Amino acid sequence: MEKSFGIILDLSLAHEADGRRRLDYVKDKLVEFVKKHVDDVEDSMYFYHPTVSEMMYKNGDEVSAISNYETDGWSFNISNALKQTVYVLGAEDPDFVKTVLLFTDRIEDVFALKKILKINQANDCGCRFAVIGIGGRYAKGAVEEFANEHSEQVAFRHCDKGQDVD
Repeated sequence: MEKSFGIILDLSLAHEADGRRRLDYVKDKLVEFVKKHVDDVEDSMYFYHPTVSEMMYKNGDEVSAISNYETDGWSFNISNALKQTVYVLGAEDPDFVKTVLLFTDRIEDVFALKKILKINQANDCGCRFAVIGIGGRYAKGAVEEFANEHSEQVAFRHCDKGQDVD
């Protein structure tokens, strides 16, 4: 079955104890994920950027987008990022399994998550969500509780460090 992935990196410039940026660990894991789980012919991926709304269909493009991603560390409007990603994935074939992967170390509440579930349902976009929280400076308890309440649509995983993302 064909799959579509939307990836949002809501990550600060935090460094792990070994001095390596958390972002770099996540990027490495995402590249591994694409190589192992995203079919070069059938599957598609969208890597969130505020000025880009095209899906990628080739592993080389997907790996390149992930590997070349950089940030200045400024936070962005997570509601807009989620909405844009859901709309891009929603435009894919309705038979695709559509999953939004949100990697975050700074989400402060679940308002944006509540809002995107409503938008996803109202527009019949067909997306599922996975929130991967990293470190101890985000609203872990609220996100975990939200995911538990909406377990049919939202999965949650907490990682203490960027190295733990898998």
